[in-house]
Amino acid sequence: MADGFMQSAAGLANLQQQSANLRAAVDGGQLFINPDSARKAAQACYDHADRLESLAMRAFQLARRHNFGDVRRETRWQRSSR
Repeated sequence: MADGFMQSAAGLANLQQQSANLRAAVDGGQLFINPDSARKAAQACYDHADRLESLAMRAFQLARRHNFGDVRRETRWQRSSR
């Protein structure tokens, strides 16, 4: 089990170094991205943000408390009893 933690720690240190190298390249103006790849990445970010906004709105609706008797949507039983 200790070996697994050691491997994880080494992997994390490697990722931290890669992140530092990438940040240095960005800060130094040495990072170049293919325009098509940048467009696709930007679109993926926008799509993800839209999905998150939709999920947040749904969560807000589910968490909203209503007053007793304040019906926002009829149930199937209510529609059939008319």
